[in-house]
Amino acid sequence: LDADGRPVGPAEVVRAVVRARAYRTYWQVGALLEGGRAAADLTGATTLDPETQAALHLAHRTARRLRARRLAAGALDLEQPEALILPDGAGGIASIRARARSAGEREAYRLIEELMLLANRAVARWLIGRGAPAVFRVHEPPEEAEVRRFAVVARHYGIPVRVERGVRPGTLADALHAMRGRPFAEALASLLLRALRQARYAPDNLGHFGLAFREYLHFTSPIRRYPDLVVHRIVGAVLDGATPGELAALAEREDVAVAAAVASARERRAMLVEREVVDLCGAWLLRGRIGEEFEGRVSGMGAAGIFVRLEEPFVEGLVALEDLPADEWRLHADELRLCGTNTGRSFRLGDALRVRVLDASLARRRAFFALVEGRGERGRGRRPVRN
Repeated sequence: LDADGRPVGPAEVVRAVVRARAYRTYWQVGALLEGGRAAADLTGATTLDPETQAALHLAHRTARRLRARRLAAGALDLEQPEALILPDGAGGIASIRARARSAGEREAYRLIEELMLLANRAVARWLIGRGAPAVFRVHEPPEEAEVRRFAVVARHYGIPVRVERGVRPGTLADALHAMRGRPFAEALASLLLRALRQARYAPDNLGHFGLAFREYLHFTSPIRRYPDLVVHRIVGAVLDGATPGELAALAEREDVAVAAAVASARERRAMLVEREVVDLCGAWLLRGRIGEEFEGRVSGMGAAGIFVRLEEPFVEGLVALEDLPADEWRLHADELRLCGTNTGRSFRLGDALRVRVLDASLARRRAFFALVEGRGERGRGRRPVRN
């Protein structure tokens, strides 16, 4: 790469052996990148030799240029809060928090991410240039109708989304930038995610919409992802001088199409399990805190009522329609607004609310809330059993 992080020529792939000069956590490297000598000393980051420190700083500068250029090309910046489940040491849940990272730690994660993206894309180009098969990581453009539905909702929140013939990633990247820092940003970004197709593995190169890449695959983690291992085997065969016929036989032996389909299905299953575990732990935590009050924001809504994401603990629950103040409630789906016909009161994404825990069902993996309207309402509300 040159000083601006641009490739100076075509990528070269060789067999190599890693020589680890030091082992450091993201937190430790983040302290070094953040420039705080005291914090870096505390984490042990400054015990790295000067050459390794210089290499880290160079990699950091390069990664920042790579990220800036990728985002400028229209890549989607969809960093969503992640739930951190803290056990109590006795088989229970002590707390659930939104994972917090220092500025330096975020930079350390982004450093690895950008170099990983660079390596994965370089290998994809390398294999394509040699006519070799591969398991590609693809993300097809979203259905225009889905994006138009999102655009209607976004405009009601003051976020313009221009949908022309053929959705461009840059259009959605601009919308994400416009909503940054707004109280509804997290909820609206989640809505955008649902409008997109899910990334998957495929035997054909279909491009990656979210990354704004024409070609992409997974190569960097063969010890934990099967598609990467298949790609490594194919790369090895190319390095060994395999003929086109031998590569075709290898693709058939590896059953690239089936490997891609199975890996995609397993990934979707793993993501579903992860969400269910987070929801289950949230219900587990709150079933011991029935009657307590918390601050949160509206994170979604539907025919069942409004969903509220608590600030601390970081748990989402439902305020069912029957647990809202007495009114005739109507959902305006095109603007995601729940309105009371008689009172004129309404709820929108991002609205700050104070809620009380009514119930928590482990079977349904869900907590149920009621709004706290004032001290006089503290004793009201049902205590349903929703198991």
